[in-house]
Amino acid sequence: NITAWNKSFTGSATTKDTAFSAVVDSNGDVYVVGDFDSNWWIKKFTSAGVENTTSWNKTFTGTGGGDEIARSVALDSNDNVFVVGVAGNLVDGSSGQDWWIKKFTSAGVEDTTSWNLNFTGSATGADDAYSVALDSNDNVFVVGSGFDLVSGSSGVDWWIKKFNSSGVEDTTNWNKNYSISGEPTSEIARSVALDSNDNVYV
Repeated sequence: NITAWNKSFTGSATTKDTAFSAVVDSNGDVYVVGDFDSNWWIKKFTSAGVENTTSWNKTFTGTGGGDEIARSVALDSNDNVFVVGVAGNLVDGSSGQDWWIKKFTSAGVEDTTSWNLNFTGSATGADDAYSVALDSNDNVFVVGSGFDLVSGSSGVDWWIKKFNSSGVEDTTNWNKNYSISGEPTSEIARSVALDSNDNVYV
């Protein structure tokens, strides 16, 4: 429906505003995430293109210090909404760009008890969560980058994490990081997907 959709949005300044990811729930509602004015931006629309501005149209910001972007969105089997991205100095106020992972109900209520997670690498470098996907048991997989995770790399490395549906991280089998021969360059895991047997592809 070109008339109901064909939507455009902008922030309050002349900064770059970008929609990075979208997903559709079991009712046909559409969630879109991205950034405006260096803040997270999360929107929800009905299948007819009507925006929910009462419970959604959410914005979030860290404490500054770099990009603040909602990069990816995914849903669990109950239409709960998971959003991942990056924000500044979440971990300790001087950690630089950090991972940020949030969960909401379909009604827009944020779970701040088990989720609202943030992570940083070994220095004040660029740590960024790029993509999120869920398996058939509602386990959550997040991929991106972390600074100097692999010994001797002194650069940005792949970072892969797994959480159960309650937000508990699996640090035994996951929390994986990779670098090519310790190269001090930007090595980033940008996307994650699962097959019908819950095998994970990054």
